[in-house]
Amino acid sequence: MTERKTVVITGANAGIGLATAQSLAAKGYNVVTVCRDKSKGDATAVELIKANPGIQAENFTADLSDLGAVQKIGNAIASKYGVIDRLINNAGYYPSAIEYIGDTEKTLFTSHLGHMLLTQLLIPSLQRSVEARIITVSSALQHRPLF
Repeated sequence: MTERKTVVITGANAGIGLATAQSLAAKGYNVVTVCRDKSKGDATAVELIKANPGIQAENFTADLSDLGAVQKIGNAIASKYGVIDRLINNAGYYPSAIEYIGDTEKTLFTSHLGHMLLTQLLIPSLQRSVEARIITVSSALQHRPLF
């Protein structure tokens, strides 16, 4: 029997992330979600297993703007999953008003630095895969006015 591949997807409880998680689970991937809302992320994992008996799905909760939380779950994922075949950096952040963490706009943390840190923490597990891929999803929301 072929061993199932494992994919980690940020923002997998809605939109493109959820559709990706559902599609890959249907193809037999084990799915690890990273969601900022624990109840939505956990519900997604349960639904993926229910729709695709035989796969494994698990949620890790972290807000990607909180680098301490990213460090914690990144280490936990890397510790639990020695081999990761795909990392899909999908989570996005589009606030209704500009927010800051210290002097830095929050979108930089959420959409860039959080994903960069998570990727760095998962590289050893990705390197153990014979065909690892890191995929970063982008959108065209930058063309939409903020206010």
